[in-house]
Amino acid sequence: MKINFSPVYAISSMTGQPDPTLMLDINVEITDAPALTGTPKQIAYANSIRDGAIRDMCASAIRRAGVKPGSVEKLSEQVAPIAARLTDITSAKAWIETNGGRKSLITIQALLKQ
Repeated sequence: MKINFSPVYAISSMTGQPDPTLMLDINVEITDAPALTGTPKQIAYANSIRDGAIRDMCASAIRRAGVKPGSVEKLSEQVAPIAARLTDITSAKAWIETNGGRKSLITIQALLKQ
């Protein structure tokens, strides 16, 4: 699983182009996520939980680090080992039953403690 970040920059009023010194936000894209096992209904639900929990984890990291130049590289370094560990969790049931299936950082923390 790979978690990719792309910065969202403010548009410069002088040039009309994105200004790399004025980062507003960071977009999160999840790629190469492993297939989950379970019934089709469980898999669909667990995929939404997994995506939401990963996005919440990234949003939490962004809040801690602040949105500024260099944040993207720092976030990539922080989440890479977590993404690697999440690759091993392929049970839809595990994603659904851990932390009540909430789409939050706490779900990821609970799964990684198991």
